[in-house]
Amino acid sequence: AEPDALADAFEMESLRGIGGRRGFGQPDAVSYPVRELARLVPRFQKVSGARLLAGHLTRRRNRSPSFHAMIDGIEQLASRDDFPHNPE
Repeated sequence: AEPDALADAFEMESLRGIGGRRGFGQPDAVSYPVRELARLVPRFQKVSGARLLAGHLTRRRNRSPSFHAMIDGIEQLASRDDFPHNPE
């Protein structure tokens, strides 16, 4: 997803360079991302790891087209007049 976010979230400097490794240049092309993360970060657990990583992801550094599509969709929904900004 975002090598710097992975390195920061899991406090592993060695993860900063994975974007240049074969198979990691295009994040959406990784066949089994959870398996790859578990291989790179042995303590990675799907739910807790995702929560930890989420706080470090940025639009600027992220190279995943699906991440950008998701953020764009959320922004479009949030900007709609009929979006419940303060549901009661």
